[in-house]
Amino acid sequence: MFLSPLSVSLLVLHAVSLSPASVPARGNQETLVTLDTASRVVITARTPSGTSCELVDQVRGPFAHDGAAGRSNCTLDLLLDAGTYKLRLASNTKGKGTKGKVDLQAVPYAEDNAQPVLLEPGREVRQVLAPRHQASFWLKLDQRQPVTLRVSGRTAGDVRLWRNGAWLEPVAVKDASTQPRTGQPQYEWWLETTLEAGSYLLTTYGTAPKDWTEGKEDNTLSVAYGFPKAPPERSLSVTLPPWGMSAVELPSGPIAVFLSREGGQSSSRVSLHGLSNEGASDVTSGAEAGCQIQSKALVPECSAMAGSSGRHVALLRGEPGTRLTLQWASLETDDTFADSSYGQGGVTPRFVAPSSGTFLVELHEVPQDPDSAPLGCMLETAVNKDWVPIASDVLEVNPDRPFRRAFNYNGSTATLWFRVTRSGRYVFSTSGERRDRCELYMVEGAKRTRLIETDPKAETCRIPYTASPGLYELKLYGGTQGIERLTLAAEGREPKADTPTKTSCLIQGAELRKDYTYRVVANRSPSNSLRGLYVRPLPIDPASPLPVVLDGTSPVELPLAQGVTTEVRSSSGEPFTCSVGGNRVEVRDGRCQLPASGGKLTLSQPGSGSISLLLRRTPPPPQAQPPLSAYSPTFPPLPALQPSEPAWFDFDRGESHSLTFDVKKEGLYHVTTQGLLSTECSIRTPVVPQVGSASGGGRGRNCLVSTYLRPGRYLLTARTTGQSKGRGAVLLERRDVRTATNVTADGEAFFRVDAGDLIQQRLTVPRAADYTLSSAALGATLQCRLDDAKGWPVVPVPTPCEQPMRLAKGTYLWTQLPLTVESMRRTALERVVPPVVFKSNKVHPVRFNEWYRADLGKDGKDEFTFEAPARMNVFFTLTHGMQGRLYAVGTDGSLKPVDVIAAQTAYEPPPPPPPPEPEPTPEPEYTEPSESSESSESSEGEEEEQPSESYEEAPPPEEAPPPATEEESAPAAVAEPLPTKASPPPEGQALTLEPGRYKLVAEHSRGDVAISYALYLRTEMLAPPMDKDVSAPGRYSLVLPVDGTLRLSTRGSTDVRCRVFDAVGRLVVESADHGADWNCAIAEPLPAGDYTLVLESQTQRPGSSRVSVALAQVTDAGVLAEGGTLDVSTGVVRASLPPVPADALQHVALRAKAPFSCALEDERGAVVSRRMDVRECLMLLKPGTSPWRVRIWTLGQPTKVTTSVAARPATSAQVSKPGRYETGKGVFCLPASQQGPLRPCGPESSLEAGAWVFGVPGATGETKPSLKERVDALEKSEEERASLSRDVTLLRQRTRKESLHFLRVSVPFGDPAYPACRLDGGVSHQRSSTCFAATGPTEESLARWWTPAGDRGEATVARLAIPVPGSSMTLTPGLQDLTWSGGPSVRLVMPGEPTRVQLSLPQEAWAVLVDGKGTAVDLCSPGDTLSRCVLSGSGGAVFVWSPTESRVQTEVLGVEAAKPAVPLARLFETINRVPGQQLLSFDAANGARDYLVTGAARCVATLEDGTRLEGCNAQVPPGRRGSLLLETNPGGLRVVLAPPAELNTALLPPTSKGKASELPAARALRLSGETVERTFTVPADAVVHLRGDSGVFGLTRDNTVIAVAGLERGFAIDRLLPAGTYRLVVRGFAGQPLSGNLTWTHEPVKELTEGVSKEDGWVAPGQTRYFRFSTASAGHVGLGLQVPAERLECTVLDTTQRVLGEGCQQFLALDKGTYLLAIRAPSTLERPLPFKPVLVGLAGAKTDVPEEYLRDFFNRIGANP
Repeated sequence: MFLSPLSVSLLVLHAVSLSPASVPARGNQETLVTLDTASRVVITARTPSGTSCELVDQVRGPFAHDGAAGRSNCTLDLLLDAGTYKLRLASNTKGKGTKGKVDLQAVPYAEDNAQPVLLEPGREVRQVLAPRHQASFWLKLDQRQPVTLRVSGRTAGDVRLWRNGAWLEPVAVKDASTQPRTGQPQYEWWLETTLEAGSYLLTTYGTAPKDWTEGKEDNTLSVAYGFPKAPPERSLSVTLPPWGMSAVELPSGPIAVFLSREGGQSSSRVSLHGLSNEGASDVTSGAEAGCQIQSKALVPECSAMAGSSGRHVALLRGEPGTRLTLQWASLETDDTFADSSYGQGGVTPRFVAPSSGTFLVELHEVPQDPDSAPLGCMLETAVNKDWVPIASDVLEVNPDRPFRRAFNYNGSTATLWFRVTRSGRYVFSTSGERRDRCELYMVEGAKRTRLIETDPKAETCRIPYTASPGLYELKLYGGTQGIERLTLAAEGREPKADTPTKTSCLIQGAELRKDYTYRVVANRSPSNSLRGLYVRPLPIDPASPLPVVLDGTSPVELPLAQGVTTEVRSSSGEPFTCSVGGNRVEVRDGRCQLPASGGKLTLSQPGSGSISLLLRRTPPPPQAQPPLSAYSPTFPPLPALQPSEPAWFDFDRGESHSLTFDVKKEGLYHVTTQGLLSTECSIRTPVVPQVGSASGGGRGRNCLVSTYLRPGRYLLTARTTGQSKGRGAVLLERRDVRTATNVTADGEAFFRVDAGDLIQQRLTVPRAADYTLSSAALGATLQCRLDDAKGWPVVPVPTPCEQPMRLAKGTYLWTQLPLTVESMRRTALERVVPPVVFKSNKVHPVRFNEWYRADLGKDGKDEFTFEAPARMNVFFTLTHGMQGRLYAVGTDGSLKPVDVIAAQTAYEPPPPPPPPEPEPTPEPEYTEPSESSESSESSEGEEEEQPSESYEEAPPPEEAPPPATEEESAPAAVAEPLPTKASPPPEGQALTLEPGRYKLVAEHSRGDVAISYALYLRTEMLAPPMDKDVSAPGRYSLVLPVDGTLRLSTRGSTDVRCRVFDAVGRLVVESADHGADWNCAIAEPLPAGDYTLVLESQTQRPGSSRVSVALAQVTDAGVLAEGGTLDVSTGVVRASLPPVPADALQHVALRAKAPFSCALEDERGAVVSRRMDVRECLMLLKPGTSPWRVRIWTLGQPTKVTTSVAARPATSAQVSKPGRYETGKGVFCLPASQQGPLRPCGPESSLEAGAWVFGVPGATGETKPSLKERVDALEKSEEERASLSRDVTLLRQRTRKESLHFLRVSVPFGDPAYPACRLDGGVSHQRSSTCFAATGPTEESLARWWTPAGDRGEATVARLAIPVPGSSMTLTPGLQDLTWSGGPSVRLVMPGEPTRVQLSLPQEAWAVLVDGKGTAVDLCSPGDTLSRCVLSGSGGAVFVWSPTESRVQTEVLGVEAAKPAVPLARLFETINRVPGQQLLSFDAANGARDYLVTGAARCVATLEDGTRLEGCNAQVPPGRRGSLLLETNPGGLRVVLAPPAELNTALLPPTSKGKASELPAARALRLSGETVERTFTVPADAVVHLRGDSGVFGLTRDNTVIAVAGLERGFAIDRLLPAGTYRLVVRGFAGQPLSGNLTWTHEPVKELTEGVSKEDGWVAPGQTRYFRFSTASAGHVGLGLQVPAERLECTVLDTTQRVLGEGCQQFLALDKGTYLLAIRAPSTLERPLPFKPVLVGLAGAKTDVPEEYLRDFFNRIGANP
């Protein structure tokens, strides 16, 4: 079946209807617009006061809007699909013009071409196009090919291309609109694309015509298909049309073009654009070459060249009516020319004579350059490899023909050729004051003879000379650049005025021989011109154009051949004369038509300048082209695609196939291709060019478009990409829509969505208001669609899935487009709560971290109250010039002044907001609520309203306020817009407040009233009850002022994990997801204290959330009863357990249908066990004689918990030795000496030796565990994954013969559950993520591993046995390189006296020191690379096991014997004279302590439980005693043991209470005695340098220790200190008296800015230089250093001088703030070094700098790391 011709349909009037045809001119209205066919339509809606309109379709949603209610009317000019649209109208609800009707009209465009013509390549169509009319033209393609279409005209506001006249083709139409004449703008559209075979309708729409401010408006339309071909005569004259542009396609190959203008004073130009071999163009992206003739150019010519070898098109532009002539010639890329070819202006063209005979040889330059030296040429030929002149064309000089001319001189050299035709005395001179000199040569063939030169001391050229006839050369040299004037004249007959110059060369009568090579040499080489060569046999045949230049009035004579009519025309319309054979021929309009008789042609001109003429064969008169034919195509129907039926096609590279399909039911549709092709797909309607598209995304490289479609007809296009071709199929499938939980106002829903699912949810809006509608998918970006109850989109489709909007009352359909991956989703519909506005003189309670707005009352004061739950810093912000007084409120209500809140901003009333537009009101689907429910709802709102505050909310559309009267227009307080939630909180004025109640009294700083202002109380700390907007990841301080159950939750679109740590860093509780909710929720009983809340993003993407903290209310339920029920709501229910016999167990069971949490408390209220988010909580405990309680709570939702409690018999058993024992399934156990909950012990458990109690929850009888120990045979390396907890895991292992047993327990680096381990009777070594243990030679060992951390984890446990090696070596003093064979292990025998062995070990090598009894006493654990360690002892041996290399290096040194242990209470200092060991012992303490050792080679602490701490700075856990073994070298040794906050204080003596003397700067103080105290004052922020020759130095301020340094050899401190007074204390080290001197100096700190420092800094050996810099916001900062040698050390510190990064090339993530850069020179340097700091990225996130860019930048500027 074939469709009827489109021409018939164009004759049919496009029908557009409105239903209803009229609507009231009041409020919000709707009408439907229906089109029977795709059309361009003008829709207008008018009322006296103004009506706005919005057009909605099912595909795009609201897509066009115009007008403003009450201000302006609506006019929409749109191209629309056939179908029905909704037009939403909004008018004033009250006032003038609301009682009538809206004047509604919908008028389609009128088609001017009822029978469109068929465009032909190279042809142009012109016609008139009136506004709101359209003109259509057919385009027919027999194959896939490039197409270029140009449309120009004042009214051509839009151009579209329709495939088959029905489907809008998605091609780019580029706008190149111009204004060819002042005040007369024109549209110019270019369609340059590749189209498939077929018929296309090009339609130009008369929309948005450009207004002309000059002349009468012209509605002429021009449509051009392709470009006309250039005529063969290589010359084209055009008169520019009204749109000021003409185009022509030039011959292929490199080409030169010449543009000349006849008359006119406007600017003209030509541009050259490339065409592909197939004809594809891209004229809008830029020209390959071009030139311009300026409006007032003396020589209206220009030239351009394009060197590419392809096709070219020339575009001529200028003012309409301008006459332009374009000439072109082939372009030579080297110096080998042919006739009529051009090249660069500086080239010397050479050519081969085409035949023997007499020729005309012309050198032609375009544009002419009359401002250069006169042009002279010599024709030369090659003779014996030398070039010999055979003819020339130069200036002619004689007494009657002098030459005088000014020209541009380059200040270096210039050459002039001239011929003297009569003997005489001549003067050759210059007079332009260029101070040049000259030389005169006689030219005789190839020989040049210097005749004379000017005096070397002369400052001008002047050569008097008696010249005979001949050719001469005058050379100028030296001087300055500028305008020079040259005179060549007989002496005494110098001319007074300039004479004509010479701008071209025309050599006639040159005798050439075939195949001989010739060249034309010129005396100058212009850089801005093209140089052409013409070689023509005489007489001249004008079949090919020949340019002729007339310089002055001298005539040019040329012999013409017979038989050809010839035309001579001036390029710019200048006057000239011509005659043939003495007969003058009339010149009209710059043209001279010559007869075909031939003869001598004489050309001349009346002027003294130079004009260009073109001699060419008279072109034939243009033939009238036949009119374009009308075209009435018929089209076969496009292939139809049926659901689930693949359609197969053969695809070539880049080929596309299109199919139509009908959607009868809305839903999710998948369109894909099948096969091995790489494809892209797109779906569209006749007018909407893209409904959905995708490149790839399906199986393999096939395309996959997955989108939501409404009923209608669509076109699918599939195209191959890249080099892909072959056979493939197109498949359409409809997918079922999945519905998710419905959401009502202020509700949310969490749900999981499979990949590829389209989700729809019903939204219920009970009342019109502003809402925030959001759907979020973790780690992905969603696109959505919102439809009203009738299925019309409310917002554009697709729309972002999170946005604020005003919704009318009703139901909506919320559609979420599919993702290619499974996702977790959250949909929320939250009412935008208007900001609270405090009014009246009431006291207003406020919360932290929320914005409040207030209108200052008439008495000028407002009062606010709040409560600080703990000691905290509060930051106060009062805007608009408000200030406040803060009072502490006593228990009796008394007020105590605290501080004054200063005014922070000035008051500037914001402009009044524009009146809100009425919102559309979708019709609801659901049943209206009853009157009783409405009244109840209304009364609720009234009860909530308080007289002291109001809510700013826009009135509903149906109740817009009427215009204000004069009385109502009285000045009123203007509300200040508040920041959004995303806005950062203000800085504010900081005050530290103690716990308690406070009152803030606010008043204006100038005493004003009727002020609107904002209030914000910000805290960095969290304390219940409090809400705060936070970022994840992030760390936040949390304070619980009292014991209680902490309720903590987050709310937002970020998947967060919450973890709470106590003051010592132990994990207390954590939570990730709460059911389907990705927000965290915690309800945990915690004691009062300081905590840290750590928020982590589960998706590793930063995000925001809002955290809420509160303390749950506790309800006492008495004694827990058997079979009871507890109601648990938002609080905590606590119940006591009934007493049982002391030797019995107690079984407790709690059950509920909803999740709850439970905890067991001891008599002190401490939680000893807990279960979180369960439906069954079982406990088995041994109560003993102590009272116990259970706590029960939920995460927010109420539930009923049933209770069961009963006594059970206990089973006791004795465990003879520690190990891992079989117990039984479901067995719980507890040491008999303890009481409390039993822990799971089945089916096997690690048990220590002693009595144990066993039981099984729910069992009524005794439990009999088997207690059979598990023993592993350790014959080879064993590796397993094992869980880590605080409970110690035990495992006994045996070998067949004596071996060394090794144990390695490791976790991933950074895992908080770090491991600890031990082999009983052996030695262990602890690292951050790995623990090592070893024994001496043995057959049995007991392995233990656990984690001291609170977190549970999983570790890799490796166990191996190393047979005792048979070979041994004796260690001798000194350095030894030892190797061995026979296995990976060796025994190294230690000397009998005290010895220290330093070992260099290969990768993965173990070294174990055993004493004389074979007991392991020390260990060197393996490393990933070469490692070094120290072992000390007397006798015994070192066993080395090295699996990678049988080699070790040892350095043996005799040392002092270990001294008896010395008690370490707080501080130990000594001075060692020789190497040795120092043993210190310390007792237990209640809190954690750090030990810090200075001056030791190795430090090992051994705690009483066997734990070994390796390192000279470690922490001793609370309640642990132990010893510290130090390997010492000669020199000072210091050990300090104290709580972390007291380490520095422990190093200094108590500060004296008296006032210390002041120490001036740069003055030496002699040190003596035991201690010295002084004060010193820093006048301003400065870097302070402190130096002392002896003692320990301490720097303090206000009883705070800032820094401590120094051992026995004195101290040196460099530190940035703020202005103020400081105290310094110096004491003797190890009780030694002080000696030497103490000095201090200071220098200002220098500020650094972005980039390279402007000044060099110097740093001397041992010196440290400090610099300060600031960042504008958080972001990445790059640091570099320009320094001649990589010897300096760089450190970045914060203002507390905490180290943030080290190295002289760093890339740091820094927050907004101020930082320090310290640059230190090692004392080993020989001399000071210069340097320049480099900083990039101080603007922070505003200009975040990529790391790779910084590194490249530092390399380029020479910044060394």
